[in-house]
Amino acid sequence: MAPAEELIAPEAKTELESISALAELDRRWAALGRMPAMRGASKSLVLRKPDGSLLHALEGERLLIPASTAKLLVTAAVLDQLGPQHRFSTRLEGRGSLDFDGTWNGDLMLIGGGDPSLGSGREGCLDRAAQCAEWVALIHAAGINRVHGRIIGDGRLWGAPEAPGAWAWDDLGNHYAPALNALSFAENRFESTFRTPSAPGSEAEYLGTVPDLPYWNVAQAVRSGSPGTGDETYAYSAPGGREILWKGTLPSGRTRYTVKGAWPDPSLAAAAQLERALVEAGIAVDGGAVAAWALPQAEMPNADKGPMELWSNQSPPLYQLVRWTNQESLNGYAEAFLRALGQQAGDASIAGGLEALEAWLDQQARQARCPDGTCSTAAWIQADGSGLARRNRLDAGTFSALLAHWQQASWFEAFFTSLPRSGGIGTLSRVAPKAPGRLAAKSGSIGGVRGYAGYWQGNSGQWYPLVLLLNQADASGGAMRLALEPVLQALVGLP
Repeated sequence: MAPAEELIAPEAKTELESISALAELDRRWAALGRMPAMRGASKSLVLRKPDGSLLHALEGERLLIPASTAKLLVTAAVLDQLGPQHRFSTRLEGRGSLDFDGTWNGDLMLIGGGDPSLGSGREGCLDRAAQCAEWVALIHAAGINRVHGRIIGDGRLWGAPEAPGAWAWDDLGNHYAPALNALSFAENRFESTFRTPSAPGSEAEYLGTVPDLPYWNVAQAVRSGSPGTGDETYAYSAPGGREILWKGTLPSGRTRYTVKGAWPDPSLAAAAQLERALVEAGIAVDGGAVAAWALPQAEMPNADKGPMELWSNQSPPLYQLVRWTNQESLNGYAEAFLRALGQQAGDASIAGGLEALEAWLDQQARQARCPDGTCSTAAWIQADGSGLARRNRLDAGTFSALLAHWQQASWFEAFFTSLPRSGGIGTLSRVAPKAPGRLAAKSGSIGGVRGYAGYWQGNSGQWYPLVLLLNQADASGGAMRLALEPVLQALVGLP
């Protein structure tokens, strides 16, 4: 006689496995809610079958803060609207004329086309120093040994430097929250170094900033922290401004402690770094560095003078930029994609980008045709492209339906391969370690918020769209991650 399990039809066996896994999921979900740190929390989980139909929903209608899981929305949109092979361009041009003695009478212009990776040093990109050296070599090769004019950073394709209005003031100006326009260089970052006394509360000594640019006043009110505390500093600056203030505490008793910020005017910072490299190479720049957005039109170089193209560059393909964005949760790249969406729709402002993204998502939600009839982005709130804004709200039901719908898109392979994997590289390296590779998802984490959005691989190899969000937990990011581990582990039984 055949064993009892062999008498069960394959379809029935799959259903029984699903029921068992979902029953365990319900039990662990209830246990999560009984934890003291979760008493005031809101949470939501929606799991869909590979065909997009609803498999299981736990409080799936709640509107919750997505944190960085929202990056999936803007990366999907930009892959669809621009295509995985799209590249952003940057140019270096001369506007003027060259004298016989090597003096360039006019300006040199760095003209940005939205590339967030220029000078980043990432795969296929020169780093800051090497990129500056290449520019200097090309300028020298053109016979220029003096610039009787200015170095102009031109990011006006996207207007003046701008940051989402919903970003918190103590985020804005830090390396993970850069103001942007269409010219960024070295991911718009700088590093400031301090020496901290051993006594908690004592004033730290500011040792300097790299690169050290003369166009900003860097001030500090940093002190030594209490024993056991880490980096609690924030860089405060306004988009387009010239003042940077470091405040907060650093670990005590350190001879050198380096923290990262973002230049509030990226196009000026790019021009200033080229100016500095030229001067260090012995090529004087009489007019210094300026940002094009801040110049009156009358002070812009005459387009009839030149242009003489000295250099042009194409970014890595968009699919590669998207991979970096999702695997390393790069806010600046996500915000650049939002601006590119706006540019594509005719308005490259943040407001224009948000309008374009919302229209695209609304269209996608209608096309998803949720079998459960609940898909709509009408109640969603979107305030940025990266998920850093706490005003963002979405529901796991519609989000998971979009993830299912995108599996049919021509660009899905580029999207899916950009996702971190559990137990692997990227932001899921410590998530679901007992199920390595089974979760392909974007994580999200800000104070009191933790989430995952992506796909869970069943035992048969098929992928289940999944969104799991936790808000307002009274716990650290690490504690929330550990609290959600049993919930994720329950999915191991899915067929």
